[in-house]
Amino acid sequence: MIKNTVLTVNVEQSDFDLSLSTNNVIVSKSSVVSTLLTITPLKEFTGIINVFVDNNTLPNGITFNGVDLIELTDTSSKTIPLTFNTNRDVSAGLHNIVIVASDLTHNITKTIVFTLNVMFGSYRLEVIGCGREIIRGIPFSISVKAIALDEFHGIISVSMNLSPRYITTSPLTFTLV
Repeated sequence: MIKNTVLTVNVEQSDFDLSLSTNNVIVSKSSVVSTLLTITPLKEFTGIINVFVDNNTLPNGITFNGVDLIELTDTSSKTIPLTFNTNRDVSAGLHNIVIVASDLTHNITKTIVFTLNVMFGSYRLEVIGCGREIIRGIPFSISVKAIALDEFHGIISVSMNLSPRYITTSPLTFTLV
């Protein structure tokens, strides 16, 4: 008598997981910000992992200074710094940057999102020549000085609302570069 036995073997593929020390950072233009990427091996994973940023998610004005290859040789996690530089050309707002970790030997690719919230620059206006007596019929002038803060560059429109009606003003426009 011949017996057939079916043997089923389930083999779980080793894997790795990604985490960031912080995944959402508020930053101003012309700044440097870092986060730590931790790669944790799962199910006794070993291998060489290529870490990079998806260039389609890296906006103009932000550069990435990171690592290339990370070798996992045992079950210990590896933590590496990732640094992003913003320059004055980066647009203000939320930028979701995709960090990719890929192990081509095992055909495993993981992604994690790092969000940079770039704040608008600011400016300060100084008015010089105010606080003196204004006499009707005698010309006077004041100066308005715009000072860029936090790498602000742009156009500022200034208008004055003066009373009484016999004082006239003209609009002022400043361009801060």
